Amino acid sequence: MIHVYDDIISRLDDNNTEELLRTHSDDVGSRMPVLSSYSSDGSLDSTVILRCEGYLHDLGKVTPHFQRYVRDAYVEEKQLTYHARLGAFAVFHALGRMGASESDCLVGMLAVLKHHGRLPDAAEQLTKIVKAERNDDGYVVQQVDDINESAQNRAVADELLREGSNGSASWESFKTAVNDGTLFATIIELASESGHREGTEEPAPEQLPPKLYDRVLHHWSVLTLADKTSAAAIKDRDLRPSHLELTDLEEHIHTLREDLDDPPPLTPDTTTSSLPLDLTDETALNQLREGVRRLVKDNAEQFVSSSANVATLTLPTGLGKTFTGITAAYTIRNALDHTELSTETRPRVVYALPYTSIIEQTRDIFESEDILNADPYGLAFTVHHYLSDTVSYPKIEGEYDGDQTADSEGFFDPALLGESWRSGTTLTTFVQLFESLTAPTNANGLKLPSLTNSVIILDEPQTLPKPWWEAIRRLTTLLVERYDASIISMTATQPSLFTHVPEIETMSLLGGSDSDTPPLVDTCFEAVERVEYNVDESVHSFEAGGDDLLSIDAAADRLFGAATTPMNGSVTEDDEGSSVLSVCNTVASTQELTEAVSDRATAAGWTVTRIGEAYQEALQVCSPPVDDDDPSPSLRPDPDAVAEQTLYELGFRPLDGDDSVPLSKQQWRLRATTEPSTLYVGTFTSRLRSRDRRAIVTIANVLARAGVPFIFVSTQAVEAGVDISFARVYRDLAPLDSVVQAAGRCNRSFEWGHSAGQVTVWALAGPEGTSRPPATCVYKPKKLLSKVAAILGDRCRERDSAVLPESDLTRTAIPAFYDWIECQDLEDRTLVERIESCHAEQLQYASLIDDEYAKYDIIVAETAFERALLNTMVDSFASKDKHSRYDLLTAMADLRVSVPVSDIETIQSQVHRIDRKSFDAEGINVLACTVVSERSPYDLAAGGFIVTDDDGLAGRFTFH
Repeated sequence: MIHVYDDIISRLDDNNTEELLRTHSDDVGSRMPVLSSYSSDGSLDSTVILRCEGYLHDLGKVTPHFQRYVRDAYVEEKQLTYHARLGAFAVFHALGRMGASESDCLVGMLAVLKHHGRLPDAAEQLTKIVKAERNDDGYVVQQVDDINESAQNRAVADELLREGSNGSASWESFKTAVNDGTLFATIIELASESGHREGTEEPAPEQLPPKLYDRVLHHWSVLTLADKTSAAAIKDRDLRPSHLELTDLEEHIHTLREDLDDPPPLTPDTTTSSLPLDLTDETALNQLREGVRRLVKDNAEQFVSSSANVATLTLPTGLGKTFTGITAAYTIRNALDHTELSTETRPRVVYALPYTSIIEQTRDIFESEDILNADPYGLAFTVHHYLSDTVSYPKIEGEYDGDQTADSEGFFDPALLGESWRSGTTLTTFVQLFESLTAPTNANGLKLPSLTNSVIILDEPQTLPKPWWEAIRRLTTLLVERYDASIISMTATQPSLFTHVPEIETMSLLGGSDSDTPPLVDTCFEAVERVEYNVDESVHSFEAGGDDLLSIDAAADRLFGAATTPMNGSVTEDDEGSSVLSVCNTVASTQELTEAVSDRATAAGWTVTRIGEAYQEALQVCSPPVDDDDPSPSLRPDPDAVAEQTLYELGFRPLDGDDSVPLSKQQWRLRATTEPSTLYVGTFTSRLRSRDRRAIVTIANVLARAGVPFIFVSTQAVEAGVDISFARVYRDLAPLDSVVQAAGRCNRSFEWGHSAGQVTVWALAGPEGTSRPPATCVYKPKKLLSKVAAILGDRCRERDSAVLPESDLTRTAIPAFYDWIECQDLEDRTLVERIESCHAEQLQYASLIDDEYAKYDIIVAETAFERALLNTMVDSFASKDKHSRYDLLTAMADLRVSVPVSDIETIQSQVHRIDRKSFDAEGINVLACTVVSERSPYDLAAGGFIVTDDDGLAGRFTFH
């Protein structure tokens, strides 16, 4: 006889205080309907369904075995303490008694079944658990019998069932359905094909209702959030967003334009000939930027009242795309009706970027006191710091079967809410957005309810991997149908990503219609032609399938010649050289080209100065002393301060000293005493810490306009969203959208005049002794690059010239490239098939990043002060102060570098887990590196944390 307790509780909190199960169930049941908006198939009101799920999700905790377990009493049969499966069966039964459709019953059951874990493969899991109960391999039947033996437990179960079902179900009806097998028979009939006899049924995912995955994901994520916030006693007011205001941005723009008249009004039909502006004048360009922004704002208001759900914003580099995109998003947000937690408010904005390596620059726009003045620790703005990817919480017993016992302490940790995107605006990455929609972890699922009625900006969506495009379309359909989200696709090279999809209707924010090519689009591109493209002979060789590609040494010779030749239309009259950016496809080729450039310059009698080495010295100079037992991250020098010190170390001085001008925009020149014939060389990859990236980009921006020979060799990490400008850009062969992105770093603000920037596309050969070009290591299949080369060749042959105007690439070559992609079998249908068949467990292995690029995050301490900070954080993991450790981990996020696991395996003696646990243990999967010697794998002059040359996509970008 099992001991029966007077009170049926849900859990004991940290103070050993009991929480009654009735109280928790009522709170979750009341919270679920108001955390999001929903729709069912019409058989039953959605709020009734949600309330039922919330009320009954923990019904399994009524069992006598669980009541002993939760009080730390010994229980011999552990599986009889599991609670999720019994709650799932109860929800299916109750919804059926209430008249819900079979689809609604399955949604509720699956959401509850895994409310502590990840979603399962639906048909397989349902078939498995029903067969287990029928064959006496389960435990629900025994749990029902145990509850029935206790009047107290039976009474609570009956009360919950009646309350959750509005009186339609009771303990007696549920017990009967379990014991006579009718409940199991109904479920298995929906999820499996009948065998020759009972017990031989096989899963039949094709029989499941359409778009079951969409609804299960939605309900499961809301249940997870409601359950956790209720258990953690999070108040409604802490779940509602605050908002950044469009008026603040517009006041900033007004300040910038205080000496300008209103811009001439633009219409979708405005052409270059009808534009009353001299586009060679910077003032005229500012007028065009503001005219476009105002037109987009007007059209954004029209978008809200239209039937469209995806707005396209196609603008060239140089026309204020970020400000215009934020304007559009906040305008749409302000016009939408949104009720949350029984309060009328405004929906959230999610700003998604391709890579973490470019988030900091966009973050500066939001947090600048002069622009939006966002507090990153408030409820108006959040930068997603990806702790959900680096924290592995203790596994719950039976997690993979969805049969949990008690809720672990980590389940209620309020720190998890930092991952739930409850702020008014969240700045994040494509990985976090789209992988959270494909079988997310339990913690990642917390963010999904925040997408309700949201406005989602996809900045540079063409960078999404081509094999994922079909899945992105399907997930976008999920967002607009299930969450009623509005999408803004924002780029200079608008992909065909959202075309030819019946469920997706697009509208151009420049045209105010479903056409994405109103005359104004071409006008904008013609107005800001910054560059011309030179197609190198090596590209034609690649097109022809030949091996006459450009060697690294030949490329270095050309870069050196370009850097030591001043540009026509130089920034100043006494320029000694020009700035050159070379974008490579791999870390290995980036390093090899850097060394070849340095060797070439040295052989010519030039002095080579590595800006990474000067930055390293400046970092040490600017670092505060370690004279405190409790160092604060706030004492670290600002990246601009280190960048300024670096420029002084290099021998430069500002021309005007106007502190009101951002450092990256200031004019600096060499001191007269500086040694002549000096080549400045920099290397840039995503393996640099974000603080270092910001400073080095600032340094490079200044040097690029300082009239000195300067070569900056980078991976693709410099391409998207990095505000940097060079006179000349060289791009190794890549998809055309990447080529155009690289060109966006050339003559960005017309520093060298209209159309004066020079962009060269070439095809680099592999390292000596290899036959594989770096481009083919990255972009697959090879026919993708062959088509790029063919399109460029066609454009050159049609013009009978190796030189192509910018508009030819953006308005002719790019559309041809995307049209070709649409006709190719580049997309992975497997992802969509798994969504349609509700194979959620299989979906969890899909990633925007290939599995071979699994990474560790490493906190790299370069100065004595940073090492003291890191030691303080490591010590905090030995204490019980969770909040201080996570505060430090968040504050030091800008010292983190993502490094492939294969690299870590070669340097394990130089790094350690910050929680001092073994590499494969549960806990905080973030490493620390404090090596102070030439043995350190972190080399600022070489491009950051680079251990091996055999890198892949993760070596060039940081995605999470």
